[in-house]
Amino acid sequence: MNVPQHLRDRYLVETNGQYMIDPVLRQKIIFSVHNLISDPPFMNLDLISCRNLLIYLKEEPQASVISMFIFGLRRGAYLFLGSSESVGKFKPAFEVINPRWRIFRKTTNEASLGRSMFATRKNTGQALEVVNGPAPAPAVPRKAFYSEVSEVRSRDTLIRSYDALRKRYAPSSILMTVDG
Repeated sequence: MNVPQHLRDRYLVETNGQYMIDPVLRQKIIFSVHNLISDPPFMNLDLISCRNLLIYLKEEPQASVISMFIFGLRRGAYLFLGSSESVGKFKPAFEVINPRWRIFRKTTNEASLGRSMFATRKNTGQALEVVNGPAPAPAVPRKAFYSEVSEVRSRDTLIRSYDALRKRYAPSSILMTVDG
């Protein structure tokens, strides 16, 4: 194993000559399916690692994703991008920690998330098209905006609650076929 002994002692548990992630550490990690373009962001994150995804998105979805990162990261938290990616017009919200490895630290307390940062889906008859653009001001009253933010927070709370219940009543397991 190519992991230094002090890290093995701190984060891994040895069982029958094999190493497993310490259950205490495992409980602090949320595993879930998440669509960056259409799902609400997770909140109060210390690190987001998004390597080599943004280069495949057009400008508007890129901006939406980075806006969600800004919303989800705590102040002082880190953003780790791919070698060909940048924070673009959101540069003022970040301090460059390492330009070569594209590591940024969030420097603002900004946590506002406008309606335009949520992607909306429009069925064009052929393929599902993701449409993301500024919402017209009259169509989105202030009360509706706060309702959306509340919905994002409620979903985040629901996910965390579900994860806590799952951890308590459904221990980590794996299902394998005879073929492995």
